Amino acid sequence: MAKKFYLTTAIDYVNAAPHIGHAFEKVLADAIARWHRLQGDKTWFLTGTDENAQKNVQAAKEAGVPVREFVDKNSQYFIQLCKELNLSNDDFIRTTEKKHVKICQEIIEKANKNGDIYKGSYEGLYCAGCEGYKTEKDLVNGKCPEHPNRPITVIKEDAYFFKLSKYKKQIEKFIEDRG
Repeated sequence: MAKKFYLTTAIDYVNAAPHIGHAFEKVLADAIARWHRLQGDKTWFLTGTDENAQKNVQAAKEAGVPVREFVDKNSQYFIQLCKELNLSNDDFIRTTEKKHVKICQEIIEKANKNGDIYKGSYEGLYCAGCEGYKTEKDLVNGKCPEHPNRPITVIKEDAYFFKLSKYKKQIEKFIEDRG
């Protein structure tokens, strides 16, 4: 019986055209997907773009272009990259596509109905370049090592969280059974 194998790349921000790092990741993922197919595994390989990010909004503003127009244009560069690299991806997802939005809404509604979503707040050291929170130990001389010319800011914001701890035993069993 063929094993199932699912592989995805990061879904890339479209604040700029793709660079060699994007190509490198996709080619490596493609090689892994092709190897699994050669082994007879039922393989699904996904890549795509994240069009709902602060970086995209900022880049569109700097370019003087409406955000939707900006992400539509830049997403095409990533689609073209996949074609030029002759990737074997089964799908290319854009986070602004109706199918992606619909599935996300269904998942969130189901999780909310199950009592798995709760509102809280989060406070931390934020790097706008990474679009992520950092810990003190992540920083070098109080700065993000990847974006040393950008300030680290303390941000506190309301957020919705998923009660992952509710599923701890099930997750541990799942991992142990496949270990």
